Amino acid sequence: MRLTKLRVSQHQHNMEIPSAFQLLVLIGLLQYSYTTSCGPPPQVEHTKPIEQTVFPVNHTMRYECEHGFKRKAGTSSLIKCKTTGWESKLNLTCIESRNGRYRAESKTKIPNRGKQ
Repeated sequence: MRLTKLRVSQHQHNMEIPSAFQLLVLIGLLQYSYTTSCGPPPQVEHTKPIEQTVFPVNHTMRYECEHGFKRKAGTSSLIKCKTTGWESKLNLTCIESRNGRYRAESKTKIPNRGKQ
């Protein structure tokens, strides 16, 4: 970055200061890198729509799977707004749920107790 020389007083003191353009570029880069809020979070297949469009930094949001789908075991439905934008650790997968209750590991149907 080339700096502009400016004579500060009648004495022979020269200071190098950035030009207005250079300051604007620097401010723009800082705004791009860090934010005070996040826009809509990334879309995830088979999740309910997120109606809120702006989230403050440090806000944690939980996705919900659409009706007929459930969160796959071992995946997280949480995402957090950070100063650099939404964290990238989101690994949510919504899978189709079937009628009745199932054991996650074996997919064996468990009879509904009390209902006939």
